[in-house]
Amino acid sequence: MIIRAARSIEIKTLAALGELAWEQALENSGENTQNYIKGAQATYFHFCSENWPIISVIEVDGEVLGWGAVDPNKNNITDIWVLPDFQRQGLGSLLLTELEKQISERGFETIELETHAKNTNAISFFKKHGFVVSSLKSSYVAKLDKTVDTIEMRKTFE
Repeated sequence: MIIRAARSIEIKTLAALGELAWEQALENSGENTQNYIKGAQATYFHFCSENWPIISVIEVDGEVLGWGAVDPNKNNITDIWVLPDFQRQGLGSLLLTELEKQISERGFETIELETHAKNTNAISFFKKHGFVVSSLKSSYVAKLDKTVDTIEMRKTFE
């Protein structure tokens, strides 16, 4: 098991992995993903195409099983995804540790992120790793053509 920088040849793989994990997270939250799937596919492909140099992947036996990214100019985690069949095996925790390290090395004292307000699995995961809820917000997401409730979470380095 290794964590390494993403490669440009992995863009399609990363986009598909992110979309699949996102779809499962929304389904677990009671959302109907069919209305958003095409927009999600395009969004993940665009994000991975534009940001692959800042994406960290977790690989096991040569297979990418998860990825995460931090904003290069801020203290926030933009994405963290693990394939559904490999969740709850410690991969997300290892990936989160790497993303926290990247933010800490930039001199930040806190980490911020946000997740869907109904994504109880993600909220529990981040709480387990020392994050606390800092706010709840609702905002219109044009790509989805709907208002989405999100939870903002924060962690202070010790």
